[in-house]
Amino acid sequence: MEAESLSLPRQFFEELKRRRVIRVATIYVLALWPIIQIIDILAPAIGLPNIALRYMLIVFIGGLPLALILSWLYDLNRGGIVRATETATRPGHPLISRSAEIVMIGVLLLAIGLLFFLDLSLTFEDDKKGPAIESSSAAINEPGISFIAVLPFVSFSESREDELFADGLTEELLNVLSQIKYLRVIARTTSFAYKGVSKNIQEIGAELGVDTILEGSVRRNDVENTIRVTAQLIDTHSGTHLWSNSFDREFRDIFKIQDEIAAAVVRQLDLTLGEEETRRLQSRATTSPEAMVAYGMGRTALSRRTNVSLGDAERYFQQAMALDPDYADAYAELANAYSLQAALQSARRAELLAMAQVQVDKSMAIDPDNGAAWAAQGLILMMRGATDLTQVQPAREALAKAIELNPSLPMANMWYGNLMEDPAEQQRYHTIAFELDPRSPVAGFNLANDLILAGRESEAMEIFSRIVEADPNYPGAYLLIAQLNEFRGRLGEAIRHYEKVYQLQPTGQTALKLSTLWVDIGDFDRSEQWIERAANNLPPEMENALTWRKISTAVARGDRSAAELLMTKLLEDTPDNPTTLMNAVRAAYYMEDYGSAVAAFEQLIAMDLPTTDQFNSEVLETQAGMAFAYQKLGRKGEADTLATDVEGRILEAIETRARVNPNLWFALAQLDAMRGENNLALIHLQRAVDEGWREHWRPMVEPVMAGLVKEPAFDAMMQGLTTRMDLIREQIAFDESFESDWKI
Repeated sequence: MEAESLSLPRQFFEELKRRRVIRVATIYVLALWPIIQIIDILAPAIGLPNIALRYMLIVFIGGLPLALILSWLYDLNRGGIVRATETATRPGHPLISRSAEIVMIGVLLLAIGLLFFLDLSLTFEDDKKGPAIESSSAAINEPGISFIAVLPFVSFSESREDELFADGLTEELLNVLSQIKYLRVIARTTSFAYKGVSKNIQEIGAELGVDTILEGSVRRNDVENTIRVTAQLIDTHSGTHLWSNSFDREFRDIFKIQDEIAAAVVRQLDLTLGEEETRRLQSRATTSPEAMVAYGMGRTALSRRTNVSLGDAERYFQQAMALDPDYADAYAELANAYSLQAALQSARRAELLAMAQVQVDKSMAIDPDNGAAWAAQGLILMMRGATDLTQVQPAREALAKAIELNPSLPMANMWYGNLMEDPAEQQRYHTIAFELDPRSPVAGFNLANDLILAGRESEAMEIFSRIVEADPNYPGAYLLIAQLNEFRGRLGEAIRHYEKVYQLQPTGQTALKLSTLWVDIGDFDRSEQWIERAANNLPPEMENALTWRKISTAVARGDRSAAELLMTKLLEDTPDNPTTLMNAVRAAYYMEDYGSAVAAFEQLIAMDLPTTDQFNSEVLETQAGMAFAYQKLGRKGEADTLATDVEGRILEAIETRARVNPNLWFALAQLDAMRGENNLALIHLQRAVDEGWREHWRPMVEPVMAGLVKEPAFDAMMQGLTTRMDLIREQIAFDESFESDWKI
């Protein structure tokens, strides 16, 4: 009677308790939820794809109703699995006592709490690192900045010539607006990626992170030689039109239309212009519509950055200059075409850079305050700075001037970032470049590379996806994957992707990297094959690296006499410039001629040359060797001073950089060995191995480590490293054999 007096919901609740359905539900959630959380935390480390986690979550949710139904129908007790009847006052003795269930639930709740705390801590650590890609305002860090994108104006004509004209008008508007101090204009590469794309303004605005978008259309009447241009400025957040207008003019008045559109943008965005900005806004880059079209075509070709496209860009810019000899921007971009060709054609490098300088001089003679010309000058000096360090600071100054005159130049910001010594500043300028041109593969590559070096690989992969989407054949995208695999010790995968890079763009730098990997894993024949390929297409600044790669290959394969012959040839050069002096320092050190090594080192120091990276591992290792050379010459005070300085910079780099070059740990081991602290040297050498150091042959030829290599622990350490390299080599051979067997 008591049960009958209860309400139906109450009866149902009591029945759920009797059949232990509520307990089963509680234990089910508390037991499986921590498992899901653990897998979620470990997924990146074990390479589990996101979709696998999604399927597990579906199974977890879908399994709950099934567990509840089974607990309603059956009971698991000490007598086994029995049917739970409605008449039974209570199923048999439970398999787990009530007190045990309470303890189990408490433990599971504690586990959930710990997992929540761990997840919160990891999130907090990520937040302290900062976002992968700063927002535009955070990257530029200036108040009152507005961001705008100019989408390609649509041509209402099937004529290819009219379409090119519309593109040229868009290009000119981009150039004019980009000169306004408090306006940041998304670059041409990205803007033109939306040509013909069916997306609404708010979607595009969100993707580009801009406040407003300028779009329009062009209709030409060839019979009457008139033109109608319609333009509209739209707020990307609300989708409302801030301004729109139509212009019906004669064709020759196109530049007046451009001026009116630019003035309307300034007015609607309430931008205050300085006297110089006003003058530049009213001036025109060209008075020839045909030259404007040719310039736009050149810019399109320039953005692809291949030998063929750069040759096309060269011809288009020359055409624009022929149509308008006072077209300063065309001269500046022609200079860039020559400089970028120089980067790909090492044999013509000096000639092409000289040709680029002629064009920059012409551009600046026409317009001394042309931001594009100053950026082109900075690129020339930066490329010369690879072999002449005295050019580095002038390059920085030229690029800083370019940014001052035209803050919206993405390449100026990117190149300026390349010359920054501080990794944070480098990433800041690379971020600005990427924000201004998020569809530029080269801008994306530089920022992604910064993130990889900062240990933020997942964020770098997001940019990798954007790069591949923008250009599936961009070599830099596969270079990023190769570097990631190399950092992770997956040398087989690294080699495969470096070979893909070389296939897309066969440069000496990539060939040299492949030769380095092959010598590290012990395949000297393949290393020498890649050395030969590198020698056929290597820029001048890499010749030194090529020589030392030949030396290290000879040493690694045990041919000490061949290595000494190469080093002797280096010493025959008159040491009168930074490159020959550094060669003399290193060669004399390895040949244990410490007097010559120190003399060349002191001559190098006296030159007081600027550097782009005070934490360069090769420089620090060389200086550690020089501390030992001073010691061997009995100049203990100088040895200790240099060793302390080098050690300080190494420790600073280790403490401040998220991804540490393993060669820095090797340099520490050099200093430890010099001081006779072999146990500490072995610890640091093991740390180098753990961080990815692979030059197992090198300690045997390091004079400072002559005592260390006799330690039994050293031999065991190197045996472990060489065994790992042997296994990698065998795995690569097996994979290649497997692939060849399956080829049809």
